[in-house]
Amino acid sequence: MKGSVILTGMPGSGKSTIGKLLAFDLNVPFYDLDKIIEREEKKIVPDIFTQKGEDYFRKIENSVLLDFFEKNKNQKYVLALGGGTVCFYDCINEIKKNGTLVFLNASLDQLYQRLQFNHGSRPVLTPSYDPSFAKHLEELFEKRKRYYLQAHITVPSYDDKIHLLEEIRSRLDRQVTK
Repeated sequence: MKGSVILTGMPGSGKSTIGKLLAFDLNVPFYDLDKIIEREEKKIVPDIFTQKGEDYFRKIENSVLLDFFEKNKNQKYVLALGGGTVCFYDCINEIKKNGTLVFLNASLDQLYQRLQFNHGSRPVLTPSYDPSFAKHLEELFEKRKRYYLQAHITVPSYDDKIHLLEEIRSRLDRQVTK
């Protein structure tokens, strides 16, 4: 691995789960941007959204991200971004300068299956019991897709974690040899 790996994708695409496995495999530290924000704000992300709104959250998210990059500029790591991080404050170029950006491209069916019973910590999603949940998920993906597709590497988010991990490693190895 040449440098750091930064994971992006929709909520439920596997950024945190795969990020931990990838970091272990690469023998580097794993960081989750949402967890860093929660530590600094002393609140969980859904509470920040509820109490202060998405605009406030996105400003804090961008500030914490830039601070993270500055503090870790000479380190190798795996970082899981929030699902919308790449879409705000024109930060995608800064993200790409600080590591290899990998888009975990889960299908809408996969996302729906993964999120239908686990959406409480994902504040931009309507409740899964809401009949419009699947439609909202699709609309959110359509809004974000143009940002996600700017990643250095796009991989399908397989349900088989080992297969997904091998695919990411293979793509990272090819990226280094370019």
